[in-house]
Amino acid sequence: MRSYHYNMFNIGDIVKSKKGHDAKRYYIVIKNNIVEAGSSYVLLSDGCIKKLENLKKKNIKHLLLVESNNELAEKISNKDISNKEISDVIKTLIGGINV
Repeated sequence: MRSYHYNMFNIGDIVKSKKGHDAKRYYIVIKNNIVEAGSSYVLLSDGCIKKLENLKKKNIKHLLLVESNNELAEKISNKDISNKEISDVIKTLIGGINV
């Protein structure tokens, strides 16, 4: 896993939080390229706690890229993805419940 210091996360990327109360939790990037007050952010969903209806805003310097997923990116871009699908992708990746 590598850490990005510039806004290089893409929609559909699977990331892991490395700072904050949600440290070690996995998410999927739903929206990227958000810049506020000189910092770059992305909007994330885990399909359980942070659902598509209530996305998590996270500074990119607090994230690690786990995996890029073009299939997810396409579904997200087409607005053809559900919270269950996001949750299932993360559970499959980590082999269990998202911490």
